[in-house]
Amino acid sequence: MTSGLPRRSLLIAFGLVLSGHLVAEAQTYRLDVAGKLTDRSVRIVQTNSAGTEVHIFDPATLELVARLEGLPLAHGVTLHADGKYYYFTNETEATVDVVDTRTLEIVARIPLAGRPNNISASDRARKLYVAIVAEPLVQVIDMDTHEIVKNIPAAGGVHNTFVTPDGRYAVAGMIGASTLMAIDTETDEVVWEKRFAIQQNPFTGGIRPFAFTTYPDGTTQWILVNVGGWHGFWVVDWKTQEVLRQISPPLGETWSLADQTADGIQSAPSHGIVVLPDQSQVWHSSRATSHIYGWSLPDFEYLGRVRIGNPAWLTATPDSRYVWVGVASHNETAVVDVKNQAVIRRFPVGQAPKRIYTAVFPAGWEGESKPRPGSQPRQNAAPQAAAPAAGNAAHGLDFEAYKTNVEPILLRQRGGFVGSDSPCVACHTYQASTPLRLEPLGGAGNQPGWTEEQSRRNLQVVSRLVDPANPEASRLLRAPLSPAAGGTRHSGGVFWDSRDHPEWRAIHEWVSAATPEAGERPPAAAGPAVDFEFFRHCVQPLFVSARADAVACSRCHAGDFARPIPRGQTTWTEEESRRAFEAILHFIEPGDPEYTRFLHKPLHPDAGGDLMHNGPRRWTSQADPEWQALAAWVRGEATGPVCPPALRFEDRSP
Repeated sequence: MTSGLPRRSLLIAFGLVLSGHLVAEAQTYRLDVAGKLTDRSVRIVQTNSAGTEVHIFDPATLELVARLEGLPLAHGVTLHADGKYYYFTNETEATVDVVDTRTLEIVARIPLAGRPNNISASDRARKLYVAIVAEPLVQVIDMDTHEIVKNIPAAGGVHNTFVTPDGRYAVAGMIGASTLMAIDTETDEVVWEKRFAIQQNPFTGGIRPFAFTTYPDGTTQWILVNVGGWHGFWVVDWKTQEVLRQISPPLGETWSLADQTADGIQSAPSHGIVVLPDQSQVWHSSRATSHIYGWSLPDFEYLGRVRIGNPAWLTATPDSRYVWVGVASHNETAVVDVKNQAVIRRFPVGQAPKRIYTAVFPAGWEGESKPRPGSQPRQNAAPQAAAPAAGNAAHGLDFEAYKTNVEPILLRQRGGFVGSDSPCVACHTYQASTPLRLEPLGGAGNQPGWTEEQSRRNLQVVSRLVDPANPEASRLLRAPLSPAAGGTRHSGGVFWDSRDHPEWRAIHEWVSAATPEAGERPPAAAGPAVDFEFFRHCVQPLFVSARADAVACSRCHAGDFARPIPRGQTTWTEEESRRAFEAILHFIEPGDPEYTRFLHKPLHPDAGGDLMHNGPRRWTSQADPEWQALAAWVRGEATGPVCPPALRFEDRSP
C-alpha cells in the first residue's frame, strides 16, 4: 500500500523561524533552519504517573541530572519555545506546573478547568495545548503570558494532545469518544474531526498515544495511532483521515503466547509510539508482551523487538540512535540501542513511570544552575515462593482428562489482548499472584505448553479451586461465569455467558467425575476470617497515608476499598468502613498471603509482586514491616483495634 513512496530525510519544519531553536514535539521532532538537530543540549524527562517526582537525564552522559519533587501525578510534559520552562500537567491539583529549567524550581501553577492528561507545545504559535480528560475540552495557554486564551470543546474527555512536527496543528485524541480532532494553531479553530469505529466493551478504549510522519517539506503525512484493544498501531492519512493500514506484530513470528499478559494493561495492549527524528523507523510499546517493536518507514517492514519488562511511552534521542522507555512495571527507565536492538542501561526512577519526553534546548542554554540528582530508589529483591512439588495432592481428579480437556481451555487464544478476549494464561502464569497460579509456559511461537511435570503441578493448583462434592460451587467454574448465570466477580471478565457453554460443561464434567474428597477446599472457605476491627483501625488508614515518593491508594481506589475520609469527618463511620471491608475481601485469600492480590499488587515484582500495578509500588521487599503486619492480618493472626507500630499512621501526612 505504501510502496513507492520516497524515504524521508531529516525533516525541516515548515514555516517561520521563531526562536532559532528546535524542540521535541512530544513523540515527534521539529527542526528549524537555524541549525542541526544534534547540535543542541538535550534532556530526557521521565514523569512518574503514581508518584510525586520527576527524573531528568542527560542522554549524552547517561546520567541523572535532576530529581524534581513536589510534582504529584505529573502526566504530560513539554518545553517552552525559548527553553525557559518545563510545563507539567498536574492531575492532583488540576494545574499546569511551570518549572524553571535552570533553577529547577516551580515558578507558577496555572489553574485548569478540570483534571488534565497530556500537554503539547507549538513553538510556531508559542502556545500550549492541554488535554482536559475531566471535561470535553482542550485548553490553550499563551507561552509568554501563561494565560488561558481559548477553550476548545471536544467530543469527549481528551486524553492526549500532540502538535504536528511543523507546529501548524494540535491534534487531540479521545478515549471514550474514539475521536481525533485537529486544531489550527494560528486561529485555534477546529479544521477536522474524525470519529473511528472502534469496537467498545468494558475493557477497551479509543484513541491512545500517536505520532506523525512527514513529507520532505515537513508537512504532515500520516498519524500513527495506538488504539485501545489493538496490539500495534493504525496508519491514518492526514488529508483524508482514512485508516490506511493496521499494523500488529504477528503471533508466532514476533511473539509467543508465553510472552502475553493481560493483567493491568488498562485496555491498551500498546500504549506508546515514537517516530525516530530521521523518519527511518517507528517503534511502539507492547504492554501485552513486555517488548517494544520496530518497523521501517515508509514501508512498515518488521525490524525486530526488544524485551523491556512492561513498557509504556517511548521517546528518542535527536540522533535517532537511542529510544528511551518508561518501564511502569519495575519503576525503571530503559535505554535501547536501536541499531543493536538491546537495552544498554536501566535507571531506577519513581512510581509507575509512563510518559517520557525529549527536551531539545536552544543554542546557548547553559544547563541546570544547580543539578540535584538526589537519592535514587533501590529495589530489594526477595525470592518468590517455591513452586509446589509435583505429587499426589489431587487424588481422584483424573490427570489425563485434565490434560486433554481442561488445560487446553487455559491456553486457548480468544482473539484479543484485553479482558475476556485474552487467554487465561495471560494473567495466571507469571503475571499475577492469584490462587490460579500456573507454571510458566514453555515451547515457542503459537504452540506453547507445559511439560508433564509442570502439568501435574498445575493440577495441584487447580485442585484447590474445585469441589467435586459440589461442582457448581467450584471457583474455577464460577469466576469466569456471567453473574447472571451464577458467576462471581472476576477481574478478567466474563468467559461464559451460561452453564451451557462447552468450556463450562467440559470442566464441570471433569470435576463431577472425581471422588468427593479429591479437591481441596477453596482457601476462602478454609482459611481463618480476617478481622473487621483490625481493618477499621489499622488497615483502612493506610489507604489515605502516602509514602514520601508516591500518591495515596485513595487517589485511584476511592470508589472501591480505599474511600477517602469524607469532608467534615475525622475518620470513617462504621458503615463506611464495613463497605470498604467488603470491597477489600475480593482481593484477599484469608489465611494465604501468597495469593492475596492486596499484598502483591503494590509489591515490587522483583520481590514477588505482580508484574503490573498502575499505582505505586508501596513495598520493595516482603520484609517491609508494613507488609509483614498486613500479612499477619491476612493469616488471621492480627485482630482487634490495637495496631502494631508499622500500621500507626497518626504522624503521617495523608
